[in-house]
Formats: sequence, structure tokens, C-alpha cells
Amino acid sequence: MKRLIPPLLLLMVSSCISLDKAIQVATKSESHAEATQQALNDKHRLVVAENCSQLYPVAESEVIPGKEEVAEETVEDTPVTVPCKDSKGQSIKEVVCPPAKTTIRTVTRTDTIRVRDTAKEASLLLREERVKEELLREKKAHLLTMEERDKYKKQRNTLLYIVGIAVVLVVLAGLRRLRIV
Repeated sequence: MKRLIPPLLLLMVSSCISLDKAIQVATKSESHAEATQQALNDKHRLVVAENCSQLYPVAESEVIPGKEEVAEETVEDTPVTVPCKDSKGQSIKEVVCPPAKTTIRTVTRTDTIRVRDTAKEASLLLREERVKEELLREKKAHLLTMEERDKYKKQRNTLLYIVGIAVVLVVLAGLRRLRIV
């Protein structure tokens, strides 16, 4: 018997310690979990990056062509006077040349590249599932509450009918004793 006491004590103490540890692990807050996750991310960036790229690959991007905007600008040069010469090379008079017009045409277009954020999509889908599960749980709880209420109402009404019948019977019995009925 004396030989069994130390192992039993050891077993009891170890089970209490592991139970406390299990309770601590089970009751960790979300912020503590986030802090732990952030510490792991900081320590092992390469592993986290590889896991993220495998879980959330880059989706195909979509190019949305933009509208073309055309801007035209016409620039006129100043008029130029050119001396005219005769066949001997003597200048006769000066002729005003019409101004040269230059048109500058600028075409601009801004395209949009839409890239899907698969990690954000997965996060939103998980949140949606959690909300749906919570809503389903609340609906079930509400239905149970309503069923219990209906059950208690039915029991109350049955009890009221029984009490009512009992009161009528007591009144009738009292009237019969008095020989009124």
C-alpha cells in the first residue's frame, strides 16, 4: 500500500498541472492569439510568405481599358516676310508669307488593372460562414424559447381549465348540499 501512495500523488499532481495548462490554453484571448501569430510572422517571414502564397495564390488580373481622351492644339507661327528678287538678283519687294499652322494631337488613355485579393476573399467568406452559423444558433435558441413558452402556456391553460372545472364542481356540490339545485 505504501508503494502505491507516491505514484498516486504524482499522478494526481501531474493531472492537476496538465488540467490547469489545458484550461489556460483553452481560455487564451483572441488578442493573445493575434500577438502570438504576429510574433511567429516576424520570426519566420519566409515560411509565412510561402504558406500565404500556397493558400492564397494570385488570381488572374483583369484589364479594363479606359476611354481615350483626345486633345488637339493648333499653334500658329508668326508671319514671315521674304524678299522677292528678280532674275538679276535685285530685290523687288518683300512678300508676306502666311503663318504656318502646326496641330499637336495628344491622345491619353488610362487603363485599369483589377487584381483579386484572394486572401481577403477567403477572410470574408470565413466571416460570412461564422455569421451564418451564429444566426442559425440564435434561430435555434429562439425556436427552443418559443417552444418552451408554448409548452408552458399550454400547461397553464390546462391547469386553468382544471381549476375552473374544480371550482364549478365545488360550487355545484355546495349548492347541492343546500338543495338549491
